[in-house]
Amino acid sequence: MATSRIDYSGRLKHAVRRSIRRFGMDIVQYGPLKRRSTLAEAFEQMNRIGMRPATVIDVGVAMGTPELYTAFPESRFLLVDPLREWESTITELASSMGAAYERVAASDSPGSMLIRVPDSPSHATFYAKDDSGDDRDWTEYEVETARLDDLVERNGLSGPYLLKVDVEGAELEVLRGAPSVLRETLSVTLEVTLFDVFEGGAGFAEVVAFMAERDFVLYDVVGGFCRAADRALYQLDLVFLPRDSTFR
Repeated sequence: MATSRIDYSGRLKHAVRRSIRRFGMDIVQYGPLKRRSTLAEAFEQMNRIGMRPATVIDVGVAMGTPELYTAFPESRFLLVDPLREWESTITELASSMGAAYERVAASDSPGSMLIRVPDSPSHATFYAKDDSGDDRDWTEYEVETARLDDLVERNGLSGPYLLKVDVEGAELEVLRGAPSVLRETLSVTLEVTLFDVFEGGAGFAEVVAFMAERDFVLYDVVGGFCRAADRALYQLDLVFLPRDSTFR
């Protein structure tokens, strides 16, 4: 009668995993090591390596960022968006999440500004669009502005924070109004533009330099949209961590 083959390797792996599980750890085998290409994958990575923000701040909410909310279900949320076009959508979203909602534009000072809203509100901006071929209809109206530091204090929120910003060229205005928040921030995700699309708006180099001056360094590059005319890379989502972050 044939003797059954003993899988010593399998028994050893089982014994090792059983031993380390006693310490609350486990061994996980990942698939191929490839670059993350979506925000969902980026936020999943942050969760996987152990980021546990007390507060997640979503600036430029529009119809919502479900991949962000799903990745950090135990966090408190602050949703910030100035557009009246999204108000009913965000009000309903905030209610379902138990989130705080501020219908203001995050900026470097309190006050008001004129915002320009095209027929697609998700591309609203404070800047004139440097694109002679842009023939969309624009609506303009005043919106309230506020500093993120003040919004966090007003809503009784605390760090550590995780910040996502999608504001069509106004990234630096948002960040200049958040010095206290940034000092307690685990990660900042910014949508940036590679071309001089917005007159006076921040570009890729300015954003990276601004973050470096505040000791944040690039950790991940995901997403991306191409320009319709020639399919040149147009926008990217950049993920920054503090230079001394334990997650680096």
